[in-house]
Amino acid sequence: MYFVMVGCIGQPLKRLAGSLAGTSNPIQSASQRFEAMGGGLLPLPRITAMTTLTSKSSAVSNPATTIKIPHFVADERGKYRARTALTEAQIIKAAQVLLSNHICRREPLTSPNQTRAWLQMQYMDLEHEVFACLFLDSQHCVIAHEVLFRGTIDGASVYPREVVKRALQVNAAALMFIHNHPSGALYPSKADRIITDSLKQALSLIDVRTLDHFIVSKMGVYSFAEHGFI
Repeated sequence: MYFVMVGCIGQPLKRLAGSLAGTSNPIQSASQRFEAMGGGLLPLPRITAMTTLTSKSSAVSNPATTIKIPHFVADERGKYRARTALTEAQIIKAAQVLLSNHICRREPLTSPNQTRAWLQMQYMDLEHEVFACLFLDSQHCVIAHEVLFRGTIDGASVYPREVVKRALQVNAAALMFIHNHPSGALYPSKADRIITDSLKQALSLIDVRTLDHFIVSKMGVYSFAEHGFI
């Protein structure tokens, strides 16, 4: 599952507030006009849920922010309970959604273990190589997560020009690279190190920092930064 963060709705709300002056029923008018401007909730992906998981997000203090998942109910403490018995695949899928919510909610990435777990669940079972980027702002909050290149079972072509162009488009201040090894090998090849250096040099020309490059396989997650390659 790949996703891109969507923008805020601040400007539509400002236009809405300005149009309500003098209305006899501002609540009803707000509802009608917001719907007319295309407002409303974005539909969540249709997935099934796990037996019991706890969200450590702000949902604990604000139940309205809990993630709505089919076959899942959440209480006021932010704890989820499955309505029916679930398969292992359903539990894993639900965990992916919850981890994605934690990673991509415009908060700083502060948990290396949570990030590793999310990356491995996203990429370890792919049968072909992909190269993805986490685009971050100056506070290391996630702006977007995108797969930029797709390859074959044993390789993927990566073009630094396209990475630089996309970093400028989303106004990123820093990047993390991710690619998977379907073979299960966990350590970087010589080609992996070369392309990482090329990307780092290209991004430095536009003042975008390279924070890490992760290799994901069924054996685990390898960090270039932890091994001194960044």
